[in-house]
Amino acid sequence: TKLGTSALGTCSQSLQWESKDSVQASRAACRSMQPSQRRPRLLASPARAQQLLAWQGCSVLLTATGFTSQRLAERGIAAPTAQSLAVYLVLMLHAITARRDNRVAGLPPVARPWWQWLLLGFADVEGNYLIVRAYQYTDITSVTLLDAFAVPGVMALSALTL
Repeated sequence: TKLGTSALGTCSQSLQWESKDSVQASRAACRSMQPSQRRPRLLASPARAQQLLAWQGCSVLLTATGFTSQRLAERGIAAPTAQSLAVYLVLMLHAITARRDNRVAGLPPVARPWWQWLLLGFADVEGNYLIVRAYQYTDITSVTLLDAFAVPGVMALSALTL
């Protein structure tokens, strides 16, 4: 059994697909459902909606950091680590909540030595420090483009070296 899908979400009926005709028939049945009967995949549960909102909140904080960094740089003020404080507080709350939820669910904690967490934290803080510090030397557009290129660049370097 598979769930039929439509462009707007998943069909709540469980369907057995055996031939191309039955696939087309099941898709037509899903499309004919009222929009109120369809459930969008993105917000399949309240927990998923909460996660989406939390990450959007993080994105807003990062955008605010960039905006305020540019404005402070124009005034000659440099406080890169302090400017990222709100983002780190949100990430800390997320980590504490995730650890608590895993403990309640009976899942084992993430088994990593302390020094690996220290290295990851150091790399993250330094990366954010350098991004915020870059506003002292250039404008928000170039910093944003370089920041957006960092993830694919690191992925390519990791694929080559690992």
